Amino acid sequence: MVGDIVLIQDSNQIRGKWKLGRVIAANPGKDGKIRKVTIQYKNPAPNEKVGIYKGRGYSTIERPVQRLIVLVPFHDDEDSKDIK
Repeated sequence: MVGDIVLIQDSNQIRGKWKLGRVIAANPGKDGKIRKVTIQYKNPAPNEKVGIYKGRGYSTIERPVQRLIVLVPFHDDEDSKDIK
């Protein structure tokens, strides 16, 4: 879901070096299911392309949802009203 905080699984790095990112877009497939998302993360590698946002560098990548670990799911205020 857009807004989720995720660990980006990378088979080229050990688990302790995986990057932390935020889902900024969900890209549905032809069947309507989310299979790929766009993720934004900070602290890019020195040779990595960087976008500038309020003076801080970030990188944007696309990854399949199978390569992500959701740490903090997005919490909509509408849903919290039902819980109370």
